[in-house]
Amino acid sequence: MVAGQRYLLSALPVIRTADEAGVSLEVAVRTFFTVGARLELNWYRGALSQLEVTNHWQSLARDSARDELNWQQRTLSVGLIGVAQDGVPIEQTLEQWIMENHAMVSRWQNMLADIRSAPQVDLAMFSVANRELMDLAQVSLHGKH
Repeated sequence: MVAGQRYLLSALPVIRTADEAGVSLEVAVRTFFTVGARLELNWYRGALSQLEVTNHWQSLARDSARDELNWQQRTLSVGLIGVAQDGVPIEQTLEQWIMENHAMVSRWQNMLADIRSAPQVDLAMFSVANRELMDLAQVSLHGKH
């Protein structure tokens, strides 16, 4: 049970993805985790979770940033499911979406590179990165930005 905790934390956003997109849980799971892997949200989530906090307010802010990340990954997943064509693997749909939104995805990737290379990360960096990810999530629902 303890070893599976990190997967259980994804259960609610995956279930909500299935409900919002009107698809099977299997499709939602595959999409949610494909998006997470391809956009490096799993790494980002881990880095955010490792962020040291020194007081209650910082802890609440970090938890809020994690909640936002779950919302954004769910939104990205729902958006991709919405543009997916029958019989086309979600990986292919995601790659096409990335090509169509190359500038925004590149900005996201640059933010990840900045966080990775920073000698010390802080909550402000994640706050700005979450904003960039929110823009990506919105474009997945509403088309090119």
